Amino acid sequence: MAPKLTILLLLAFFFLVDASNAENPIDQKTCSQQIERQHNLNHCERYIMKQQQQHVRLCCQQLRQMDSNCICLGLSQVIQQLMQGGQIGGEGAAEAIRVAQNLPALCQLSPSRCEIQ
Repeated sequence: MAPKLTILLLLAFFFLVDASNAENPIDQKTCSQQIERQHNLNHCERYIMKQQQQHVRLCCQQLRQMDSNCICLGLSQVIQQLMQGGQIGGEGAAEAIRVAQNLPALCQLSPSRCEIQ
């Protein structure tokens, strides 16, 4: 009986170690709710589009209210909506993406840069 218990305990230990090493996946539903609560990052959208300083502070406040693993998803969604709406394209899209990628650093948040394509 003792060998079976030992094997079960070892298996349980390895599963726990494996689970603790897994990256925290982004919970789409939680992130979507947070983005919605922050008015779809409307101030970030305005800053990305016009780079007006009055919106950067408000954008940073919106981003600070979100989990760090949702920030890049939210900014990526802003870019996607701007592109789909025809508000940005070509060189304007490249500049908007660059601005969005660097917003977390500007706000002194982690991650400091988002990978947005």
